[in-house]
Amino acid sequence: MLAIAAGMAMPITPVQILWINMVTAVTLAFAFTFEPSEKGVMKRPPRRQDAGILDALFLWRIAFVSILLAGFSIWFFSTAYQDNPENRAYATTLAVNTLAFGQLFYLFNCRSVRDSLLTQGLFSNSIAWLAAGLLVLLQLLFTYLPFMQTAFGTAPLPLASWLPILGAGIAVFAAVEIEKAILRRLA
Repeated sequence: MLAIAAGMAMPITPVQILWINMVTAVTLAFAFTFEPSEKGVMKRPPRRQDAGILDALFLWRIAFVSILLAGFSIWFFSTAYQDNPENRAYATTLAVNTLAFGQLFYLFNCRSVRDSLLTQGLFSNSIAWLAAGLLVLLQLLFTYLPFMQTAFGTAPLPLASWLPILGAGIAVFAAVEIEKAILRRLA
């Protein structure tokens, strides 16, 4: 929607949005079903009966991460598209993978609302790593299989294109970890 409001070409097609929603829902959401409880969860007071499901922190986090993910995806798309408008498929493939890998890195942030991943234990949920591996595999198939390229209007990415995608994922992870550290200090 941001791209439309800015008068830009659509960085991701509707069928690509469906792909992202499908693969992230199947892989990343599945990992949460095996997430161990946070320490001290039973010591917390219950929520008020009239409290909403999403509090101010969750709404902030959704907006913050959405802006980061959309920002990187639109930035990479627009740069690639401006460099070579004839190869729109490459630009959209770059945007889709940026969005998917950004969500993958954010999965590890989501394991706790306030605590750092390092305090939880990097490998305390082995299913999260399996889900991450499955998402990587699905994205590689999406990017490199010819019938997937035809179905989704994508193009193969050269190896160098993965560096900014992974960099964006790391930046999302780091930004959320910094934000959580700031919140812990303020609390």
